[in-house]
Amino acid sequence: MLFPRPATQGAPHRVVVTGAGVITALGTGWQANAAGLRAGHSAFRPVTLFPVEGQRAKQAAEVDLPADPPPTRLRVETVRRLNRGSRLLLWAATEAWRQSGWEPGGDLPVVLGTTSCGMGSGEAWYEQAVSGDGRSRRGQPTRAVGYQGQRQGTELLEALGCTGPVTLIANACASGANAIGHAWELVRKGIEPRVLTGGFDALSRLVFAGFDSLQALSPTTCRPFDAHRDGLALGEGAAVLTLESLRHAQARGAPILAEIIGYGTATDS
Repeated sequence: MLFPRPATQGAPHRVVVTGAGVITALGTGWQANAAGLRAGHSAFRPVTLFPVEGQRAKQAAEVDLPADPPPTRLRVETVRRLNRGSRLLLWAATEAWRQSGWEPGGDLPVVLGTTSCGMGSGEAWYEQAVSGDGRSRRGQPTRAVGYQGQRQGTELLEALGCTGPVTLIANACASGANAIGHAWELVRKGIEPRVLTGGFDALSRLVFAGFDSLQALSPTTCRPFDAHRDGLALGEGAAVLTLESLRHAQARGAPILAEIIGYGTATDS
């Protein structure tokens, strides 16, 4: 059962958004992304993360990721091992966290949507495994662990100084929306007073090559409303929301950005 029974009887709780964070190829943070959208900037550029000489498509919405992640409570050795997906998630989550005014400590349920998890770590593990070079074998266990989906969630909790359950939803393009919907249900039904939720994905060679082999990617420019459209385009990024009950937000005097009043899902693809 995806959504547990209500923890309390009575009217459902109203669910509000008190913090939001985002990082995309348009920039880091809401201000940079809003400015880019209003100006009509294109986020697509030549791929530099991996070779694309053998692919039809050569462009993607690749994030200009800062060299260092935002300051958090993570240990130095953990920061050094963060994969690209984790770094994207941390940038969006810390922005939402600061805006919400939540304090470290206590229980914080996390619900995340993703498709490729820590695919970058998985690819690094595979490349090392087939290279025959035994000099870097010491890092292989870390790469394998970093590939697992729950790793990004536990790293996020550690970064924020909290503990709690991590729920990961992975169902392709709807992953992030379903994660937010599940988090909304948890607060609405009184199961949790607050939830950190959102979606993240990093570009990876496997996913890019897979879509390109299906000839689903545009070899020129993605233009979905054009009569001569010839495919989609891939990107990467993260977006995170802090959800809490209206009563919980009002009790601590938190500014309210929005209210989520509904959510629906169907298996009709």
